[in-house]
Amino acid sequence: QQFAQLFGNSEVIDADRGTLYTIDGLQGNKIPLKIYQPTKTTQKGELPVLIYIHGGGMAVFSLRTYEQYCRYLSSFGMIVVGVDFRGSIDAPFPGGLYDCYAAYRWIRNNCNTLGFNPNLIFIGGDSGGCNLTLATSLLSKQESYPTPAGQCYISPYFYPDNNHASRNTYNHHLINTDALDMCAQNYGNFNNPLAWPGAVASKEQLEDMPPVLAFISEIDPLYDDGVEVCWKLKRCGVKVESHIIPGALHIAPLLTNYVPHISEMVGRCLVSWMNSFKVNNERMKSLL
Repeated sequence: QQFAQLFGNSEVIDADRGTLYTIDGLQGNKIPLKIYQPTKTTQKGELPVLIYIHGGGMAVFSLRTYEQYCRYLSSFGMIVVGVDFRGSIDAPFPGGLYDCYAAYRWIRNNCNTLGFNPNLIFIGGDSGGCNLTLATSLLSKQESYPTPAGQCYISPYFYPDNNHASRNTYNHHLINTDALDMCAQNYGNFNNPLAWPGAVASKEQLEDMPPVLAFISEIDPLYDDGVEVCWKLKRCGVKVESHIIPGALHIAPLLTNYVPHISEMVGRCLVSWMNSFKVNNERMKSLL
């Protein structure tokens, strides 16, 4: 509850309070989803859709924790789908990943009913949610299912070890290596590319991944995670646009009450990037 309060004042957000859906998971479980829409438009088919995978090291927190931030992002002119996936404490790998993948498939399969454009379905998240974002894209590729239009990473967490310099340099700046170790040990499967795709997936596996927009906080133990995986994806031929946010702590863009200028920059940049795909799709149609 205290963590959720960092993410903004619900009374000043131009987005609805969300519509709750409960879908079937891949392991006989149920997955709650909540779809948030901006209040200033009714033209859903023209809006990009972001499936948001929350942070917490793939282990902790919930959609309730992140509800305010999902609404905040939606207010910039996008539809946000919050996924209440099972954390690894309650459902060991691949439980959480399967929930994210099931949510992505359900949204895409129900675009006609929901009024969404299937060519504008994106996936993204913060911290451990970035690891699940890339893993969901990779699983979609492995299952020969259409991958998302693009991926968004905010303060990404990709590596299970603490060998990067930034883990030591910025230790205890909002998060610490002990907490990262706990999440990694709980998640396990260190050699599985679907568990840790940024760390261990091969070039062949990462080729043809969706384009990436990344926001990397400078004063963050996970700074090197974001930089290294962005370069790794670029070397695999993936289109990557990355932004390093000077002086920012881990998940600073989510702290809307404390660094509103950073939060607004990320929100505006994200919706502009997603809308650029709509322009490209329209250009392609005009050429056919």
